[in-house]
Amino acid sequence: MREILGNKKGIRDSVLNELIALYDVQVPLGQLISAELALKLADITEFINREISLYISRSGQITNIVIGGNDSVELPAVEGRRGIGRLSGIRCVHTHPNGNPVLSGVDFSALKNNKFDAMVTIGVTAPDYTQSIISFGMIVGLDKEEQFICDEYGPFSLEEAEAINFLNVINTIERILDKQTSSSSLAVAAEKTILVGMDWGQIKGGWTAEDSLEELKQLADTAGAVVVNRFIQRRAKPDPAFFIGKGKVQELALYAQQENIDLCIFDDETDTGAAKKYRTGNGCSYS
Repeated sequence: MREILGNKKGIRDSVLNELIALYDVQVPLGQLISAELALKLADITEFINREISLYISRSGQITNIVIGGNDSVELPAVEGRRGIGRLSGIRCVHTHPNGNPVLSGVDFSALKNNKFDAMVTIGVTAPDYTQSIISFGMIVGLDKEEQFICDEYGPFSLEEAEAINFLNVINTIERILDKQTSSSSLAVAAEKTILVGMDWGQIKGGWTAEDSLEELKQLADTAGAVVVNRFIQRRAKPDPAFFIGKGKVQELALYAQQENIDLCIFDDETDTGAAKKYRTGNGCSYS
């Protein structure tokens, strides 16, 4: 149902209608948030001087919109929770009217309790909302007591936030959680891991292939993997069959065999056909 939840007392109907119209905004698949949506949220937040929170599914659809106070917002329950090795499939985006995008202790608690894909904060900067900045927190693994470990990333400009390959990061985290929870004990040998990125001219906002691999390394480190090497393939465009190219796949397969690599994490989505081609070269798992 297209409704606005939370503290609506004193909010004009015109503002409520603006918020309802946000349900029609679709966040592009794979993006953390769009600049279009962030700017609209910043504008309304500054006008009413209250936090606004919304839920976004992995398909980019806005599912809930909530109005809070000037320093907090009460979040609705997340339906359809998954097992401990899976996240909720929902990310929470909310505004901070004071311009500070740093996540609070309450933000981290909500992130863990609801198993959000991410808790995203927009530090609203007025009157030039394009100067607003974004941070986000994510569950990145489990500790020895099987409690969630969280990290915070940012701050980023709106353009930098748009350039983050969010869907790939989520898939990587869920693979890490699945490996940790499928074992009878977390006290297992660390996986030797290599990271693979592609530089094909699609980087925006100063976000480089090296930066993206560094982000993946932080996630892998937090989960207890040991990153032993990184590879970046530079091409005019991805290979339709092998993504990084047949020659590079063969190079990686040989390296993985020689170094006894357990896990290869790609900084992009690899389809099932491509993954099968990679596995013909060695026995390590791919993400």
